[in-house]
Amino acid sequence: MDSNQLIKLKEYMVAHQLSLAVAESLTCGLIQAEIGKISGASKFFLGGATTYSIPSKVDMLGVDKVHAESVNAVSSRVASEMASGVRHLFGASIGLSTTGYAEAYPEENIETPMAFIGLHILTPTNIKSSFKKVVDDKSRDRTQMREFVRDEALQFLMEQLNITEI
Repeated sequence: MDSNQLIKLKEYMVAHQLSLAVAESLTCGLIQAEIGKISGASKFFLGGATTYSIPSKVDMLGVDKVHAESVNAVSSRVASEMASGVRHLFGASIGLSTTGYAEAYPEENIETPMAFIGLHILTPTNIKSSFKKVVDDKSRDRTQMREFVRDEALQFLMEQLNITEI
């Protein structure tokens, strides 16, 4: 994501008095680092959690243990629960999450890297929960896939908030 888009995100969040918390597994802190590039990010970004293991997802974010274990913590439900959990943990109006596989994982019959992005938005009138599935279609390596998912997550956040492109 380029710096103009990050600035637009900050301006929107501040103007609408929104706050953001992030839970990362697959991206392992890349989203938080990207947000940290924005001068004044502390005006809307409350913090995040890197929950790489199932126990950390369960203990910190309240992800359902039985379901997480049945899918190796990779599903739309896990992504949604992570987003909701991190929003609650930090008291944010928005929770954003990533979980998935940055590379093939034959032990789980995963041949193509893929991820789920979760989003949980608290509005004055309701809670909006959504997710996006991202599948690698370009044979990216592990690093490229993690960066791709980071950018997709931030773009998904902007799309769901109806933040227009610059």
